[in-house]
Amino acid sequence: MMGRFARLPAKLRVIAVAAAAGFGVASVAPSRAAAASVAPARAAAEQSFVTNGSVTYTWQGDPARGCAALGLCGVQGQLTLGSQGGFSSGSGGAPRGTVDVPIDTSGSIVRVADGAGAGDCLDRPGNAEAGGNVLITRAGGGRLVGQIQAPLSSGRCAGPRQQDLAGMLLPVRRTGGKRPSFDLRTSRSFAAGPFTGTLVSTLVVRSAPSAGGSGSVTSSSFPGQPMPSHKVLLERVMLRYRIATAPGALDVGFSGASDPFCAALDACGTSGTLALTLPGLQRTFEVQAERVVSGRVDARQALADFRRGRLHVDAGGFVPFLGSATVRVAETFAGPGGWRCQTASSTRLRPFVLSAVPLRSGRGVSLVLGDPIDSDLLRTYCPGPSDTDVFGNAPELARTSIGLAGLLARHGVISLSRPGRFGGAVYVGARSGGLGFSLTLEHVRAGTVKGTR
Repeated sequence: MMGRFARLPAKLRVIAVAAAAGFGVASVAPSRAAAASVAPARAAAEQSFVTNGSVTYTWQGDPARGCAALGLCGVQGQLTLGSQGGFSSGSGGAPRGTVDVPIDTSGSIVRVADGAGAGDCLDRPGNAEAGGNVLITRAGGGRLVGQIQAPLSSGRCAGPRQQDLAGMLLPVRRTGGKRPSFDLRTSRSFAAGPFTGTLVSTLVVRSAPSAGGSGSVTSSSFPGQPMPSHKVLLERVMLRYRIATAPGALDVGFSGASDPFCAALDACGTSGTLALTLPGLQRTFEVQAERVVSGRVDARQALADFRRGRLHVDAGGFVPFLGSATVRVAETFAGPGGWRCQTASSTRLRPFVLSAVPLRSGRGVSLVLGDPIDSDLLRTYCPGPSDTDVFGNAPELARTSIGLAGLLARHGVISLSRPGRFGGAVYVGARSGGLGFSLTLEHVRAGTVKGTR
């Protein structure tokens, strides 16, 4: 069993690039956030770096922070990222003002003792398989700080969540001129829910000897031929809605799977429940349907054609639930030896999106609630299954279908759900319940508009 969690060779894969003047540095393997937006690159001098060291988080239940009420006072855990003495080097090009250091997180490991006399929980931290970066930037006052991305967590074991570790910054000391080095060594304490802990970093990033002189990175764009288009008349119906949460929850019942895999995470003989809610959420979104016509039609005719399914439903884009969205997850957990854990956590700034997807029949839409980034949505401070255990690799959390008549209703209540069983090597169980939403049609625009096809 231990081979499943064995560390990879002691090597951190780090490739960063610094501009010849100032603090201009960039990465060959940008973080997922940076990769989402690609801008033309400028020619830049290249500089290779090597790194060694590790980052280690340790934590334990703290009575002063209420661990007794949650059943977590006996917990002691450790997350190790990277390996002492590991190193790698390379070169590339990127924007000035940031050092983006890719690191190999695939060998990271979480080890947690629950204090109940059972074995240790051994797991991979959340997001470890996706790889990571140490992002060095300037904070307030011009000081340099490093932040580990994507945020890690205690995995399926009891311990800090991603949002607890995401905001922890490493002080950075820069030395050297055109061939800089960055010292991220530090030891600092932190608090996360019912836990207190210590972060110890021994990471050092140094300039590497040139392997053949400086080079440059350039990019070119080739204008494509414009797509042919012609003006047309479009019969169109646009519907705008306000959606707000109503009573309801996504419920999960789980238990530890059978041997041998459950033993590695100390999950054999465990059971529990999870309940996910979205309190106080409100958003607007639009649904649009249209078709090409030879002459103008009025609003009444366009709505009648929409009811008959004659217009093609184009459901529009994603609706993000960012700053104002709060996700609440309540968990109960029971383990061998009489161990009980019960807690609830609230998280803001989740990357939720609501999308309206046309039904294949063309006679309505599916409203789909998704979490497109692996964010350990269901994890609390107690042990328990991961998002992948419960929902699989798909980002879809829940959905419902609304027919054409329902889309024209002034007000209604819907439930987004995804019932069914799940099974994995560590946890098995079932999904039930649903997230309730009130849906209010706020604005209707129908008729004929000019367009291009």
